[in-house]
Amino acid sequence: MTLEPIGLEGIERVSLQKRFDLKFIFSNENFGTVFSLLKNDFFVLEVENKRIQKYLNYYFDTDFYQFYLSHHNGKLNRTKLRKRCYVESELAFLEHKFK
Repeated sequence: MTLEPIGLEGIERVSLQKRFDLKFIFSNENFGTVFSLLKNDFFVLEVENKRIQKYLNYYFDTDFYQFYLSHHNGKLNRTKLRKRCYVESELAFLEHKFK
């Protein structure tokens, strides 16, 4: 079972910067069923015939690691500031996340 590929030229069809995450737990035996239900709603990014893209993350924090400690301690209304660099395409994004 595979996902339909999408290239950089078609990326405007999907929203990557405005998203929300939901996490679910299910057994290995149920993976095929779950995947088949989702495959029509998701794509896999393919650039120059590659479906695995390398990227580097740089996280920014205060001198006293306020952002990390807020995350570690489960604090609500916390901030994450990250620069993500995609190696092959040489694209970079500065992301501010607030939870």
